[in-house]
Amino acid sequence: MDISSLVVGTPPPIFDPNYNVPPPWEVEHLEKASESGDIHQVEKLSKSDKISTNDLVYALTLAQQHGHMDVAAYLVDCGVPVRNYHVESAILSTEYQFLSLFLDNGYNINEPITWNTPSLLIRSFHNQELCEWLLKHGADPNAQCVLDITPLSIVVQKAPFDIIKLLFEHKGSIKYGQLLHYAVRRNIGDYLEVLEFILDKSPSVNQVMFENHPASYDLQKPFGIGTPLHEAVELGKWDVVEALLNKGADPTVRDARGESAIDKAERNGMSAIVDLLRSWGSVTRESD
Repeated sequence: MDISSLVVGTPPPIFDPNYNVPPPWEVEHLEKASESGDIHQVEKLSKSDKISTNDLVYALTLAQQHGHMDVAAYLVDCGVPVRNYHVESAILSTEYQFLSLFLDNGYNINEPITWNTPSLLIRSFHNQELCEWLLKHGADPNAQCVLDITPLSIVVQKAPFDIIKLLFEHKGSIKYGQLLHYAVRRNIGDYLEVLEFILDKSPSVNQVMFENHPASYDLQKPFGIGTPLHEAVELGKWDVVEALLNKGADPTVRDARGESAIDKAERNGMSAIVDLLRSWGSVTRESD
C-alpha cells in the first residue's frame, strides 16, 4: 500500500542540538539559598537526590562569594570537596575564616596548582602577614610540583626581599627549587642583593638546571637548559655574570645542547661578556 500521499507535507521532527534540558528546580533553589545565606533551605535541598556533587561545589562557591560562613561550613562538613579555586579566592581576598575552614577540613595547602606551578602559597606573596599565617598553618616553602619548582623558586624571582627572608625563616632550603637559576632571572631593582643572598647559602654554582632532579631534567632537557651562568649570559646581565664568576662559575661547562656560556655569548653577539668570560678563563688557568 502506497502511503506517500498521506505523509507529503508532513514537517520533519524538530531537533535542536543546542537545546539544553533545564536543571531540576532543586538546583536553582539551592543556588539562590546559597547566595542569600538561607542555611535551612541549603540543608534541606542538599539532601535531594537531584543534587549532584558539582551542584554542591558550586553552592559552596556561591556561599563563599557572598560571605556566608555558616552555609560554607555546613557544606564542607557534609563532605563537599574544596577546590583549589576556593582556597585561591580566600587567599586573594584575605579571608582568614574561610582559609581556616578549608585547611581544618583537610585541604592540602601544599598541593601543586599544576604540574609546573607549585602550591597556592605563591598567591600570598603580596601580603607578608597572610604569607606568614599560611606558613604557620602548614605551607611548605620547599613543596615541589612535578618539576622541581617550589614556592621559593617563585619568591626569589618575583617577590619582595622580605618575603624571601620569611620563607627561609620557615625552613626554606637551598636544596630544592633551583633557586640560583631563579635568582638570576630576577628583574627587580634589588636583584644583585638577592643574588648575593642566595649565593651566600652555597648553592651549586655550576649545576645544570634540574640536573639534581632526573624527572625534571628529562622533561626540560630538549629546551637546552644550562647553568646559572648560561642564564645570565642569555639575559645579557654583565653584573650577574661577574658575580657568578666571583663565586666559582665555570664558563666552559656545557648546557644540555653542548654549548658553553662562552659559545652562547658569542652566538648572541655579546662581545663585552665574551671578553669577560675569556679573561676570567685565562686568569683561572694561570692560577691553576
